[in-house]
Amino acid sequence: MLICITLVIEMLVATSVHWSNGWLFAASGGGWEFPALLIVCTIVLALQVKNKLSRKVLKK
Repeated sequence: MLICITLVIEMLVATSVHWSNGWLFAASGGGWEFPALLIVCTIVLALQVKNKLSRKVLKK
């Protein structure tokens, strides 16, 4: 969970740095689309860790 929080903070900084370059990450200087996607994916993974099924899979 701590790693997910750290990654979200890091991607928030990356998103703020790339904000002025526009939406698309393929734009010159890179946009904020990909860092925003990584924030969403990290939050989803953090929520899945709380799931009991995920704990059973990790114990195997």
